Amino acid sequence: MAPIRVVGDEFCVPYYTDLVVKKKLKSIFSSTHFQVFDPNGTLVFKVDDGGGFSQHSNRYIRDAGGFPIILMRNKIISWHDRWRVYRGDSHAENNHLFTVKRSHVFQLKTQLDVFLATNTDETRCDFHVKSDFSNHSSKVYRGDSVIAEIDKKSTWGGFFVGKDVFNVRVFPEVDYAFIVSLLIILQEIISSSNDS
Repeated sequence: MAPIRVVGDEFCVPYYTDLVVKKKLKSIFSSTHFQVFDPNGTLVFKVDDGGGFSQHSNRYIRDAGGFPIILMRNKIISWHDRWRVYRGDSHAENNHLFTVKRSHVFQLKTQLDVFLATNTDETRCDFHVKSDFSNHSSKVYRGDSVIAEIDKKSTWGGFFVGKDVFNVRVFPEVDYAFIVSLLIILQEIISSSNDS
């Protein structure tokens, strides 16, 4: 399989990448929603909303030092839950990387279609995300090939304190920053569906 480089070459390695993603409820003291760690517990990425309010919902993936790598944004009211993803922290069109939206407006299992910025007609998706009925397990596909697997760890303690933990396995030569951004968008869409 040809390497999948969407965000940057530095996030594409020739071996499996295992990550632990921790989701926590937003508090008045912190705008961080997710933290991403390697198997040794080293912080790789953190995700926040950047503060402020606008007609768009924004999420920023930052490196451990706080430098913005990816901006994910969607309109607060969107029929297909369409998210546009950009490099860095600017939503200028020349930074547009890809678009994500629900495969169908009404669906029993959460499924997302992913279109690279070069795929402007969006008649056929470049990548696809499929979750099981419980949304505890998901897979990312390019065509019929799985390129990443996501499993949610369920614990009673996590349920009561508002924390979720996900184990992510990214296949060799697949951009792991890209996969993390898909997980964040998937969780945002699932949360918004549960809220409504």
